[in-house]
Amino acid sequence: MDRQGKGQLTTPAHERLQPSTLLEDLEENYKLRGLKSIATTLSHLIPLKLHFRGCKAIEVDFRAVSKYTQVRLTAKKSDATVNRELELLRRALNLGHQRGLLLTVPKIELLPENNTRTGFFERAESEALVVALPVYLQDFCRFAYITGMRLGEIKSLRLVDVDLRCGDAPTPG
Repeated sequence: MDRQGKGQLTTPAHERLQPSTLLEDLEENYKLRGLKSIATTLSHLIPLKLHFRGCKAIEVDFRAVSKYTQVRLTAKKSDATVNRELELLRRALNLGHQRGLLLTVPKIELLPENNTRTGFFERAESEALVVALPVYLQDFCRFAYITGMRLGEIKSLRLVDVDLRCGDAPTPG
């Protein structure tokens, strides 16, 4: 408690803490836990680290988060991309709070998303595309059609993600 009994005392350590430190802690936490999508996570951390560079963690409030959201939307980033970044920021701040590095965490509201998949190929259309592709892309295209996975999802697959004994591929989404 502070001297007036109105809350916790902000220490010099709280004053010096930067968002980049919290984001790096989050990155380490995800690596330790063996997060599957670490590459995607790392790419979403980059704009957060750049935007909040030189800022103090205690300055990350509703207004700072709103400004970040506006900057990313102005840069033509999708609502879904901005939301993934905001989720990481929220997680980093919460982790810092749990570890006693931050006294408070702002409420971070996400943008509404409407990323419903549209424009599906019928089997005949898919096969017409496959035969028009170079041989090295044909199996890739068939796999995408059969699983319904997006390009990034397929490209990020690793051998451990597929059960070779049963022939099961991961389900999309």
